[in-house]
Amino acid sequence: MSDGSHVRFLRTTVVLWILAVVLSAIVAPPDPFTQLLYTVPLLVLAPGLSYLLSYRGGFEYLHSKL
Repeated sequence: MSDGSHVRFLRTTVVLWILAVVLSAIVAPPDPFTQLLYTVPLLVLAPGLSYLLSYRGGFEYLHSKL
């Protein structure tokens, strides 16, 4: 694992966290409690998805399919 992989992992995690917050704000009603119910699971899943994309060839697989 090179330093580039770590940077890619962190960058991907931050982007997925931002997308999780924005998506939950769009999909959930304006109630803060409901937005938390939508946001927290997405924030928990983001590092796992980032790991798969960064270290398990997820980006290369997506790039080959596009």
